[in-house]
Amino acid sequence: MFRKTAMAGAIEHGRKNGRNGDSDVEATTIAELERIAGRVKHYVTENERKTNAALERLQDLEQRVADGGLGDGNYVPSNHALDLKAITDDDSFKAFAEKSIDKTSHIRLTTSVKALINDPGSPDSANGTMPANPQRIPGYHGYVLRPLRLIDLLPSVPQETNTFEYVRLGFTGDAEVQDGEGAEKAEMDFEGTLVQDKVATIAVHTTASSQVLDDEAQLQNTLQNIMSQKVRSRIEQQLTVGSGTGINLEGLYTSATPINTLMNPVPDRIGEAITAMETAGYSVNVILMNPADWLEIAVMKDEEGRYLYGNPASPAAPSLWNRPVVTIPDLPRGTALVGDTSKVEIRDRMSPTVFISRDHKDYRTRNLVLILVEARIGLAILDALAFRRVDLGPSTK
Repeated sequence: MFRKTAMAGAIEHGRKNGRNGDSDVEATTIAELERIAGRVKHYVTENERKTNAALERLQDLEQRVADGGLGDGNYVPSNHALDLKAITDDDSFKAFAEKSIDKTSHIRLTTSVKALINDPGSPDSANGTMPANPQRIPGYHGYVLRPLRLIDLLPSVPQETNTFEYVRLGFTGDAEVQDGEGAEKAEMDFEGTLVQDKVATIAVHTTASSQVLDDEAQLQNTLQNIMSQKVRSRIEQQLTVGSGTGINLEGLYTSATPINTLMNPVPDRIGEAITAMETAGYSVNVILMNPADWLEIAVMKDEEGRYLYGNPASPAAPSLWNRPVVTIPDLPRGTALVGDTSKVEIRDRMSPTVFISRDHKDYRTRNLVLILVEARIGLAILDALAFRRVDLGPSTK
């Protein structure tokens, strides 16, 4: 553009001078035009050479980046690498190459902010100065809830009040063959004992922010599940070893009468207790043991090292004498209970229930929520001999 404008002006000037017939001026003008034309040609040629050299260097750099050969050879291209082709193809860059760029021109680079900030050799966010947002693993973690077994094992009956009573019937004597005509026949004596018992309230509560519960959809359910399981776990503890004093239930272990056994080893002693109870008329349908006591039985081996009570590679459900063994951590070690569950009842006044309130104290004005889990449970041991306690220590016979 510059060359064309300069030449046109010079020619027009020469024409005007020619019309005046001034040959010397015309010669001088032509010589000046030729000098100017030479300088313009040199300028354009040099500019084209530099532009072509710059393009060649950019194309070489683009190829090296694409091939992963930049620097010491350890560079690995990433999804965030600069798109150099976008530079050479961009209209603004072409304008720059043609020396017609203005102050408002710009070149668009297809790369992210993260790629510009991070170390190209370490594109992960851990080594960058602008870490990306971490991915949240769904749910809530870091807690373990123990499985419960006794609650589901015992029969449950609805309870309408906070106390209950029942009669335990005892008797002495038995039927006998009459000792001849006129002799007095055998007599039995019955005695009824009125037993009164109570319902225990087992509960736990917590306070949470209403905003947090609204923002975290799963949090409230998680808290309720944990608290409900804790209430059920305390119920199982009371059903097993409750002391029966004060506000506590009387548990099966506490109320059980010891049974004398003479055999060894432990499985034989349990079998002896079952036989004695069933001889008396009970239908023993469960054996309760501490997990550690059951393990001592489960690892028993014969003289050739073979397991006697199941194979660890494919273990069967714990059982002895065709009765299920239920392991309960609350049961003291060294003791087993054998029993007839038809002679006991869980009195269910209120199953574990969740209560949620924002009207507790000043919780509404403080945006707090009360979460309460409560149960009301009693245990009726209808027959004092329904569960018998077996000592698992060495026999003293």
